[in-house]
Amino acid sequence: MPHSTDYWWIWCLCLVLGFSGCIGSFLNVVIYRLPRGIPLNDPCWSFCPHCHHTIRWYDNIPLVSYFVLNGRCRDCGGTISPRYVVIEAMMILTGLVLFDAFFVGRMLDGLNPDSWSVAFRFGSDWPIFAATLILFAALIAMSGVDLEEYWVDIRFTHWAALFGFALHAVWTPYYSQQNWPRPNAQWGFAALMAMLGAITTHLIVTGLWKHRQQEHPQPEEIGAQPDAATELQSTEPAPIGNLPLLATNDKMFSFSAWLSALVVYGTLAMIVLTIIHSPSGDLADLTPKTFTRNAGEARHISEFWIRAIPMLVLIFGAIVAGSVIHRPADQHIEETLESERPRARAMAAGELLIWLPTIGLFGLGWWLTGPEGPFRDLWSQCWTWRIAGSVQPMLGIGTAAWGFVLAGTAGWSVRIFFTLVFGKEAFGTGDIHIMAAAGAVLGWEVVVVGFLLSSVLALMGKALTLPFKSGRALPMGPWLSLGLFLAWLGRDTGVRAFLHQFETAWRVLTHR
Repeated sequence: MPHSTDYWWIWCLCLVLGFSGCIGSFLNVVIYRLPRGIPLNDPCWSFCPHCHHTIRWYDNIPLVSYFVLNGRCRDCGGTISPRYVVIEAMMILTGLVLFDAFFVGRMLDGLNPDSWSVAFRFGSDWPIFAATLILFAALIAMSGVDLEEYWVDIRFTHWAALFGFALHAVWTPYYSQQNWPRPNAQWGFAALMAMLGAITTHLIVTGLWKHRQQEHPQPEEIGAQPDAATELQSTEPAPIGNLPLLATNDKMFSFSAWLSALVVYGTLAMIVLTIIHSPSGDLADLTPKTFTRNAGEARHISEFWIRAIPMLVLIFGAIVAGSVIHRPADQHIEETLESERPRARAMAAGELLIWLPTIGLFGLGWWLTGPEGPFRDLWSQCWTWRIAGSVQPMLGIGTAAWGFVLAGTAGWSVRIFFTLVFGKEAFGTGDIHIMAAAGAVLGWEVVVVGFLLSSVLALMGKALTLPFKSGRALPMGPWLSLGLFLAWLGRDTGVRAFLHQFETAWRVLTHR
């Protein structure tokens, strides 16, 4: 038991908050530049799109810069949209709530069971925490672009999945093998074979598509934007992470700035204070959780959700607020979906054929490492191979591959099935990439439940926006991200209970 004044772990919390703020600032650069065709490294320094002045380093402080100087350019006084500060706030709150769930509220099984220090658990389990934080950072950026342009840049998902594989490979402690969802060696090899097929097929299809585009150029696609030279003349607001500040003689906040500051800082302060004030977060034993929880575990869970709910409500409100804005892409996306309707079923059938090699390689991998498979013994040695005493890299890579394949397959199955049934595109391919990347980090169970939650959340959000904005188009990326976040936080409560009930119902239906 540590002494009650052992607060070294607060430095870990400050590190997470500062790192999350920097990520949020960078995400605003990404959200602003990518849809407009501006390279992230050209210009290298942030600039004001109104007057083109380079942003000073001290004008680039997350959250603080916007509110202190009322969100205007220091040089030209151009207005900066308040929505950019929401991105930074959401990233900071995401890092804060994840830190709470991993190391203070103890919401996740499979983490370090040593209870003497939150800082010690942070030092041991930081790889899986970092993978989760990077994933949701990518989802925030993708959601921001999706709300504006109705398209998902899959480069985000590729990077999130890559970090998921790499960090899973270095995080395979013995204690995590007891309660963390992991496949056996046979399923892990089958998943890796399926990934090999999926990647190869993706490269071939992408290459053929690019070759066709070069031979038969198409009209400008939805979401395509002017080049960087044109955008430099734009009068659009700059990202808050790069914002220029208002002239120092203007010291009065506008009403909207005060209101935004109250909500953002109030939420941050409440969560930080409740985390620090709760000594039970780093003193209680970390024991395996079951569906039947004792009073102490129930108290920890309720305390965590009290801290997390304000952040989730803020994100839900931000998505709804962003959805009511009328944009040119609204009409374009509906026209595109309607024009593709006649060939939707043919497209789904073609995608099913494209997936056949992946399915075949999955079956081949399962047979090769099965009880009679020729690679069984060799793969078993690879699966249990250890470096640095306890790290099992193939076990970690197999875990990520298993989640990636099953989550991606679930998304493709939904897309193909409902497209064939309704005769129109039912689920975007970008959203499927989101599910696959999330599966590599969080596990397929979380992704499946998160998808179901996102459907409910999307319907709720759509109902709230109907009085302000009509139309059938719905950017699914933000709702899918929020559903995944909810499912991840409730992995050891709601997700496992849901899967348990589903398994029970399946046994009843199959008379087992």
